[in-house]
Amino acid sequence: TVERAQALGFMRTPKDNYTLVGLYFNVGQFGRATELLYAGLKNGTIESIQANWELLAYSFQQVDKPFQAIEVLKEAAKHFPKSGQLDYQIAQIYYGLEKPNDAYNYLLSAVAKGHLEKPYAVYNFLAYVSYELTKFDEALIAVDKAIASPGSEKEAQLPRLKQAIEDALKEREQLKAGIRTQ
Repeated sequence: TVERAQALGFMRTPKDNYTLVGLYFNVGQFGRATELLYAGLKNGTIESIQANWELLAYSFQQVDKPFQAIEVLKEAAKHFPKSGQLDYQIAQIYYGLEKPNDAYNYLLSAVAKGHLEKPYAVYNFLAYVSYELTKFDEALIAVDKAIASPGSEKEAQLPRLKQAIEDALKEREQLKAGIRTQ
């Protein structure tokens, strides 16, 4: 009905266009919803707000196009340069694609920009990825920031992650000491 109305020149506001996208989402037609949302954000017929760009990236993920999702988030970051949340989402996708170095770089960018919905979650992820990449010093700093952030008390694995990082740092120091004495 909305499409017929639009064909006749009615219901053409950005809100109406977004409603049509929402209808396609609700019936599970992510491909069509993604096409309409992308076109609308590009040509201005859908309001260019961060949530709409995030929805577009999510849409690309739903149709198994993670690299397009990353590109959309990078484009959104140009529109919202102070939002670390977008870089955090990019990092999550890269990590899912088994690209931890790219994830690490975007996590660093996310915490540098700030404006994060749940800082403890971003620092927790940064600590985990840093640990995985054997960047133990950075991992310790990140886990401490995660623990100090509001909301972190819900994260039961933070103390275990911190202990694992501290153990890795001790082991590294022991190896250095052993190498020097030989």
